[in-house]
Amino acid sequence: MLLYIHVPFCRRKCRYCAFHSLPLIGEGGTSPAPEALQTPHADTAITAGPTAASAALAGVAPVTTSAQAISGQDGHTSTKGHGVPPESPPGPTANAAGMSGGIAGIVDRAGGAMRSCTPAEALPAYVETLFSELALWGDRLGNAPVETIFFGGGTPSLLPPHVVAAILDRVHRTFSVAPGAEISLEANPESLSNRQQARALYDAGVNRLSLGVQALDDALLHLMGRPHRARDAIRAFNAARDAGFTNISLDFIWGLPGQRLRQWLDQLREVVRLRPEHLSCYGLTLEEGTPLTADVESGSIALPVEREQAAMFMQGAERLEEAGYLQYEISNFARMGFQCHHNLGYWEGRDYLGLGPSATSTIDGLRWTNPYDHGAWHESVRTGRIGADAERLDLTVRVLELVMLRLRTTRGLRVKAYRELTGRDFLRDHKPLVHLLHRNGLVRIRDGYLRLTRNGMLVSNSILERFFERSETLLTLESTEKTHETRMAGPISGDTP
Repeated sequence: MLLYIHVPFCRRKCRYCAFHSLPLIGEGGTSPAPEALQTPHADTAITAGPTAASAALAGVAPVTTSAQAISGQDGHTSTKGHGVPPESPPGPTANAAGMSGGIAGIVDRAGGAMRSCTPAEALPAYVETLFSELALWGDRLGNAPVETIFFGGGTPSLLPPHVVAAILDRVHRTFSVAPGAEISLEANPESLSNRQQARALYDAGVNRLSLGVQALDDALLHLMGRPHRARDAIRAFNAARDAGFTNISLDFIWGLPGQRLRQWLDQLREVVRLRPEHLSCYGLTLEEGTPLTADVESGSIALPVEREQAAMFMQGAERLEEAGYLQYEISNFARMGFQCHHNLGYWEGRDYLGLGPSATSTIDGLRWTNPYDHGAWHESVRTGRIGADAERLDLTVRVLELVMLRLRTTRGLRVKAYRELTGRDFLRDHKPLVHLLHRNGLVRIRDGYLRLTRNGMLVSNSILERFFERSETLLTLESTEKTHETRMAGPISGDTP
């Protein structure tokens, strides 16, 4: 099982971001002062006395020495999102007496999905509910094995390292975490301004850091509404390396308004000199309702033309592979042995448990998404109803996800997996389309795998849409025929009609 932990806080929403996050502010609408991330105010304590959350937060040093610690994170890597038997109970259960007291009031005041709140209110409330949710799933799933842990957001690096350590300790006492498990945390460059901060996260148990750089051009960063500058990103990377991190991923976005092919390639050349272990390079997606989308739609800014965007993808991937970064998924590149195991787990269809507001889970063919609203998330945990609205994934959904997720990877779709799931032959079901794609150099078939070429990846959405349409038609027809045959057969002899 993969474990995903959604940390919903950010300094402010980036102009392109549609992920669920809660702007975290100080008094008067300003960024919080460092002391706001230390001991919670007395009036925010649980009425039942000291709690795991208040203990975890007590005396915590600020994330940074600057108010810039509260930052936005795009959350791309968490698509968007996841031992040893406990020596003592894994914390408060969903029905712990204290949960109906002060925390409920705090969550009520700070609960709206887009409502801002103070750190003294929001952080203790979030941690307390997270511990309770974790305990609840520990009771339900037992000492379940956990392969990877991923802190996504939002801005996970907003959490003080002491709190990250407390969360990981609780995870280890609740589930059976694999020795040497990959533990990733997304971070914003301005929240890792020195080696001490990075080292504190490393000592807390994080062994893979994903830095949301997005660009090494201050003008583009400003356009995106990012709270850092290019020099902050370089400083954060060096701080993480000096702190002992040997697995660092950097996130970038190409196809930005005003960006040219030469800028993108020059930026990649600069990035490669840093020698990160992993790079995620996403084409800009215009999300409905975001300020950046509104600017593009109004014509005040323009995206690069399609031909130039295609060149960014193709030539960028070639440059990275020449530098030793193997493309293992449409948007992801890694030096040998440094693929993100957590995201690979998603693409390979493994079970995952998501904790926190808006987190999605898929376990044993059931899928559910936690409430987005913080108050509703808290209440669903408190009442033990978290996951109660889970839906069984039908065959069609499982088939479409198999095709979509496997074809995103450079390894591709194992056609035998399609037969195992459906009893059908993929190449026969999609013969005309596969032949057409193959003739045009968009797919390759080798050793029982169908995979997209790099040209195919460039138009992957269109290709997947064609596969989806055909698959849905065939599976619906097969289901209808089976139902008809059952009705025609009538009752079995000896049965009562």
